[in-house]
Amino acid sequence: MPPGSISLMNVYVYDAEIEQISKETLAFIIKQKASESMKVYRHDRSRPVLIRKSITGLVAIVIQGLVLVLILWLFRLISKIFQKRVTTRIENFESQSFSLIRANQLWKIYNSVLRVSEVIIIVVFVSFSIDYILGLFPWTRNVSAYLLKLLADPFIAMGKGVLHFLPELAFLVALYFVVRYLLKLCRLFFKGIQEGGINIKNFEPEWAMPTYKVVRVFVIILAVVIAYPYIPGSDSNAFKGISVFIGVLFSLGSSSFIYNR
Repeated sequence: MPPGSISLMNVYVYDAEIEQISKETLAFIIKQKASESMKVYRHDRSRPVLIRKSITGLVAIVIQGLVLVLILWLFRLISKIFQKRVTTRIENFESQSFSLIRANQLWKIYNSVLRVSEVIIIVVFVSFSIDYILGLFPWTRNVSAYLLKLLADPFIAMGKGVLHFLPELAFLVALYFVVRYLLKLCRLFFKGIQEGGINIKNFEPEWAMPTYKVVRVFVIILAVVIAYPYIPGSDSNAFKGISVFIGVLFSLGSSSFIYNR
């Protein structure tokens, strides 16, 4: 259809000037896009297409059911294999910890982690499956897009948060190893004083390990102070409130300890 034959379109000169084309050309482009949209609209709602998509949806439901059964079976298999291989180790760990950590506690932690992982995988799989089925039909396509956005946005936000936290995480990891090896050096130094390998004037060997414990506390406190600004959420009011509360508890505990001594 030539541009001159379009006379009923609400196209104005100002609209054409924005696009830097003539009014007739803009009207023709709008007409073509509207025609294509109508063709797509009618095609998606035609009987053959709806029948084909319905069959596809039914097949997808069957496949999704089979995959869910497979996921459940895999988790049961993983649980059985884990129990066979780790039962002895957990029992040995319980004996090595002098029953401070019991095997049933470790099994509860393991079962909780396994259950949470299973639920997360199933929820994600079912969500994407529902999104796929809803996306087959034109009437539920918007719902599909909304559900996908609702599911993906939290993971995208968490991914961005992890990426932004990587430099702080690298600093915290480096600080951990520095403090760890510094404490080891301090322990070796005071151990040498205790055993007589290192002599310091007017410093008794019996004072070595108590002094090391005091130094260790100060080093850990200093490390916590340095690491504090790099901890996620450290600038929030909730985190600050918890920090103050822990500090008050520590102060009261120290006061009670000194009073009892």
